[in-house]
Amino acid sequence: MNLMERLERSDWRLGHNFFAFTARTFERDVQIIVLGSLEAGTKYLKRQLRREETKFEKSVDKAGPDSRGWYEESYGEFVMEVSDQMRFLRNMSLVALLDRLLHTLSTMAKSGDYFAPRNKVVYQGEDDFQRIYREYAERFDITFGAKQIQWIKPLRQARNLIVHNSGEVHLPNSTNDRTDRSTALYDVAFATKYGYLVDGKGHNAQIDVSELELNNAVAHAIALAQWAADQLRKRQVDFEGERLKKSQKSVSKRKTA
Repeated sequence: MNLMERLERSDWRLGHNFFAFTARTFERDVQIIVLGSLEAGTKYLKRQLRREETKFEKSVDKAGPDSRGWYEESYGEFVMEVSDQMRFLRNMSLVALLDRLLHTLSTMAKSGDYFAPRNKVVYQGEDDFQRIYREYAERFDITFGAKQIQWIKPLRQARNLIVHNSGEVHLPNSTNDRTDRSTALYDVAFATKYGYLVDGKGHNAQIDVSELELNNAVAHAIALAQWAADQLRKRQVDFEGERLKKSQKSVSKRKTA
């Protein structure tokens, strides 16, 4: 009889892998809430665009030389508006993905309280992800390597710009000395380093998470949640195994006494 079988006999609840369940729930939520909502919103906007295109073509066919330019300008503005709305949907999908991932990692950590108690102090880190990494390291001896988390940093910064700066890329330069004209008014570090997440230039530069980048982020996030669940389950099984050994030794001593 292997360790898991012995543990399940001692407590049937140990046969339920809550960490794996939480990781599967995260994947389901991503498919339904994040990608499903994005797909529904995109389909709606495309229908609106097709309707407006049909109306425009009919109007232009009947329009005289004086009004044709007005129809073309109005339709062009509508196309740009839909494009902005689609970008907004993709960007907000990224926000939802990262927030749901952080929530999942936190939920799994809370479920490990009984075999690796949480400190009363706040775990240190520059941001929420850094703090959860520190918590896993200190409580569970689980280290998130580059393979698991290197994809998060640029997307977390993009997420912050979406939430706190309306998606505008260039932040005012807090170190700017107005007496020094060589100092830039805006911090362009993000656009310089992560241009693949940016659309436009100068003051018009906006965060633009492409469908490809979003899908890659989804795949990485699901893999990370599953990896963390596996690591936590191993710690739980090891803890329960040690507790079972102690219990069996205690029973043996009482029998021989």
